[in-house]
Amino acid sequence: MFLLVGCASDNGSKIVGGNLSVYYSSENLKEKAISVAQFWKKNDLLVKTPQAIKLSKVKNQYQLQIIASEPKEVANMSFSERKTLLALQTKIKEELFADKDFELVICNNKFESIYSIN
Repeated sequence: MFLLVGCASDNGSKIVGGNLSVYYSSENLKEKAISVAQFWKKNDLLVKTPQAIKLSKVKNQYQLQIIASEPKEVANMSFSERKTLLALQTKIKEELFADKDFELVICNNKFESIYSIN
């Protein structure tokens, strides 16, 4: 994966590889953001349309925010979809955030929380 690092206005810096942009809120998260991008590729989570995710650290908790393709439908997610997201959160935690507090958050296109996976 070819990664470009750049600055974004309101969302911090970002790493770009193909259609994936991984924003990170502070410079000390850069290496973790690269790891997230590599995880996305390794696990075939890349899609053909542009995709943006954001890595933040709030107090002692890491948060990975994923933009919902249809934010209004998040409340109507099926049990199976919720189970899939919980499995994704578990896999990300095990591979990238072991022994750290981690949460996967579904957001709108402004990275405002809609649904937390827990």
